[in-house]
Amino acid sequence: MEPLPAGLVDALKDSHSYPGVPASVEYVQTHISHVFIVENRVYKFRKAVRFPFVDFSTVEARHTDCLREVELNSRLAPDVYLGVASVRFRDNAAVVAEHVRPPQRPPEFNSNTATTQRNALGGAQGAAQERQESEWAVVMRRLPAKRDFLSLLEQQALPPTALVEAAEQLAAFHKKQSLPETDQAWSTEIERPVRETLEELRGLLPKLGLSLRSELEHGLAEAAAQNASLLERRRRAGRAVDGHGDLHLDHGWVDEDGSVRIIDCLEFDDALRRNDAAGDVAFLTMDLRYRGREDLAELFITHYAEAADDYALFELLPYFESYRAAVRGKVAALAALDLEHAEASRAAARESCARRLELASKSLEVRPPSQQVVALCGTVGSGKSTVAARIAEAIQGVRLRTDGIRKRQQPIDASDSDAAWGTGAYSDEARGAIYKGLIERAQALLDSGRPVVLDASFSERRWRDHLRTWCTERGITPRLIEVTCPKELALERLMRRSAEGLDPSDAGPGHLEASYSHYEAPLEWPDDRRWRVDTTSQEWQEQVDTLGSQWTKKEGGAK
Repeated sequence: MEPLPAGLVDALKDSHSYPGVPASVEYVQTHISHVFIVENRVYKFRKAVRFPFVDFSTVEARHTDCLREVELNSRLAPDVYLGVASVRFRDNAAVVAEHVRPPQRPPEFNSNTATTQRNALGGAQGAAQERQESEWAVVMRRLPAKRDFLSLLEQQALPPTALVEAAEQLAAFHKKQSLPETDQAWSTEIERPVRETLEELRGLLPKLGLSLRSELEHGLAEAAAQNASLLERRRRAGRAVDGHGDLHLDHGWVDEDGSVRIIDCLEFDDALRRNDAAGDVAFLTMDLRYRGREDLAELFITHYAEAADDYALFELLPYFESYRAAVRGKVAALAALDLEHAEASRAAARESCARRLELASKSLEVRPPSQQVVALCGTVGSGKSTVAARIAEAIQGVRLRTDGIRKRQQPIDASDSDAAWGTGAYSDEARGAIYKGLIERAQALLDSGRPVVLDASFSERRWRDHLRTWCTERGITPRLIEVTCPKELALERLMRRSAEGLDPSDAGPGHLEASYSHYEAPLEWPDDRRWRVDTTSQEWQEQVDTLGSQWTKKEGGAK
């Protein structure tokens, strides 16, 4: 073990240790880091610790991890992670050098690479300085205080739009970080850290007077076996990613300009970061559920699913949320046993550990499949998507949009938005594939216990008949909302939407006449399962909210 030099932590509390001599230094610590916050910078040093999941027992290991943290976090927040700084400590005084951004990490990163990069960081004097440098720190731009997701949530000031942006960022990030196919048994690789976490908890919990529930262990093992084939299919479909690995609420931030930053990915173990995409998503949804915000958890996951076009992940959420709760329970247990923390902090950590493990067990409880399917119907420009979003919120369901599916299956340029009806993305063949994709995605959502709102035109009886047949085979009686408005208003909306270029729909003003001429009113649909909403009415929002409330009560409450 190569401990940090005695007195280094105290010396780093002196503002004279830092470039520019800041006015003050704030010190905080985690179970693996010493963190020093100055005016516009954050300096993070590794503790000299060795846990089953991380080994920072040598200077070399701590330096290597600093390099990895900067390189890996630059994938999501390059303007936050500034570089690595060396620290000299002599005569009880610390001197932190100016930070240097490390070179790009090569594919095979090991101790020899770390030595090469350390010398590169040191420049011509690298070898001489190495004998005097005692430690290394990650240097970050200081983000605005109390603007992390957790602090904002505790202030009841976390904007839902921040979670939407985070979901979209994560989906785009995962698309870039897809792992190449290997011959490894993917489900076994995913299950390994789950088993290790449980093993570590078995050793930690008795020291706190707690025990690991057998139903949690058995439930996770059973879920792993059930999910093995799905995980393998998802790996082949590109859903295996080199992700964030530690995405709880402390690691999302709303910057000064209102934009979102995702920071502090897990850097010390590649295997813990490489997982199914659902594993990253589930960390944040678990943390929101732990704090009683089911609504925000569902908001985040539904926007991620839409942005990533990944609805099969709903089937995996219980497993990954349970595992992530167990991980945070382990972290809380370590904090409760850390004698450097005050007694009150250790007591709070013990309580958090117990609550996290309770959530881990609860997450595995099976939700009954949902029987709620609501379909929209109408011409282009009538306001279907607006109504769909409203009814989805009212019944706490998930909206599925054909517009998003269309863009993924057959992208078209904005200049083609008025292409002839019946051609390209609006051909019979393309529309058939889109409706098929819509129903496939709906199945995964219903199986997860979530109501589904189908945001589509369903403008022809054949598509509606197909939906009713599919629902009947599953014992579901679907509802239909026909959305209407005057033709002149629909044209105005389409022209405005086309000019703005922000809506995912490809339907332009040139499609209006064809949409009206091909539209078949849903007269075949049973009267007691069909409603009409006129979006020019001042009361349409209230009408939709009332319908949602009535349907939720009839179904016994939204899941």
